[in-house]
Amino acid sequence: AALDKARTEQVDALAPTNFAAAVEAQQAAVKDAAKGRKADKVHARVQEGQAALSRATTAAAGARQLLGSVIKAREDALTAESPKFAAQAWQKAAERFREAMTENEKNDTKNAQRRAAEAEVLLREAELIAIKGGILDEARALTAQADEAKVGKLAPRTLQAAKRYLAQADQEIQRNRYEVSEPRKLAAQARYEARHATYLAHLIERVLKEEGDDQAGVEALILSWEEPLKRI
Repeated sequence: AALDKARTEQVDALAPTNFAAAVEAQQAAVKDAAKGRKADKVHARVQEGQAALSRATTAAAGARQLLGSVIKAREDALTAESPKFAAQAWQKAAERFREAMTENEKNDTKNAQRRAAEAEVLLREAELIAIKGGILDEARALTAQADEAKVGKLAPRTLQAAKRYLAQADQEIQRNRYEVSEPRKLAAQARYEARHATYLAHLIERVLKEEGDDQAGVEALILSWEEPLKRI
């Protein structure tokens, strides 16, 4: 129960070495009890685990005071789902964060702060990548698929529009990562234009095979037909 409570308080992340020792001792106590070992031996394991957890809790409290900025950066990166959308960047940042917390457990304040500063930069990078990924990945994928299918040869104006909206969304997130309403709108428009470009390319290809018209003229003609419909 104490271990579960500590996990909810992030003690496992803020004091990884001592928390791991507490878990190891608890698991050893369970195994010893299951094998019918003497009660005093089981009790000794439990006490060992409690002592390790006490050290972990103390170290975690110290980390919150000394290294609060990097802890907040980690929380923000998790909120942005960095492990999902920025896996490589998250892994590197998480390892540096763990190093900082480990140094803090050793009461090495200087190295803990140095590692924490490095971790904070990496975590903020992972957070930004994740925010962009969560908003832009679908539009990026649709645009990449259109490029791979050579859609730009037949519907260049529409595909360029998709790329333009995508770039604008990226710039908006770069400018303020926490204001995402406009980037979401731009990303939605990019997705629409990418799909539209693919549709137009298939249509233009069919028309060219049947009529032999100029491909740029065909795209412009179709777009001119569609424009009044957009205003309805």
